[in-house]
Amino acid sequence: QTHEPEAEQPPKAQEPSAAAGKAKQLTSEEAVALQQDLLEAFNDEVFQQTLRDLHKRLERKDPVRFKAERQKHFLTVQSVVLPRHGLEGSAKGVFDMMQQFGEPHLFGNEEFQRLGAHLDYILFKQHEGLEDEEKEEESSVAEVAPVSAKEVSVNLREFTDGQEGRALSVTVREDATMRDVRQALAERMGSEKVYRDAKLVRRQGGGLVSFKDQERLGNRRKVLVLGVAFASVAETPGEPLEVVGRSHDAEAEDRSKAEGPSAAAGKAKQLTSEEAVALQQDLLEAFNDEVFQQTLRDLHKRLERKDPVRFKAERQKHF
Repeated sequence: QTHEPEAEQPPKAQEPSAAAGKAKQLTSEEAVALQQDLLEAFNDEVFQQTLRDLHKRLERKDPVRFKAERQKHFLTVQSVVLPRHGLEGSAKGVFDMMQQFGEPHLFGNEEFQRLGAHLDYILFKQHEGLEDEEKEEESSVAEVAPVSAKEVSVNLREFTDGQEGRALSVTVREDATMRDVRQALAERMGSEKVYRDAKLVRRQGGGLVSFKDQERLGNRRKVLVLGVAFASVAETPGEPLEVVGRSHDAEAEDRSKAEGPSAAAGKAKQLTSEEAVALQQDLLEAFNDEVFQQTLRDLHKRLERKDPVRFKAERQKHF
């Protein structure tokens, strides 16, 4: 008696890493592809309009609820995009993604860094201060006879590799915001790209701090600029760089103030998955700041090869 051989069952598709409870490890190319997909989805006008509405309704009135609602909104995109790249479409998948985005092999990938900066801008910085701007607009409409502010000249200095470079001047109203200054710079250089790429910063302690778009110019008449070269319209050579350091006591005092009650009690707070993701997104927003990244690039150039031990120590302090 003969038996027909049993038909072989096709193997079930399965992600080995997912089956083992471990997230897929992304290559540099896969990380860039994931960022491109996220950028395309986050740029959707409907998504952006909802994000703008969240900023207007909650950013100032209820910051805690604002961050929670913003995280849920982000997840509407992440839950769809992440599975296409082998990650879970959940808070855990976002956590895994952001852990991998912090891997050292991605630091030197210019395309990854460029996309990361763009994502940071459209998700966190593009709609900052919308509520304040609306109030300012309403106030200006209500004014019957506004007094016109006089014009002032602002000296802008490009800042590259830890040093001030070429300078040029722009003219703005005395009551201008930093967005107005950036717009004046773009008009002076004849490029809309300058408006998108320029970061206006100031010295603070031993480093630099970014200006917010809605921040007033005030009495400042000199502003440093990151991300733009003034080559074609430069007027004067740069001044020597002043290095202003901070004492170890001051740094220790800052660290002491930053510690919460749970740290004082010797026990760290246990984070849920959602809280861990929210923490990582806040860190990503801060680490993506152009001033932070510029200082990090300078550290790599100055110390990574010459003094690896000191490089790691200085990098840790910077983190």
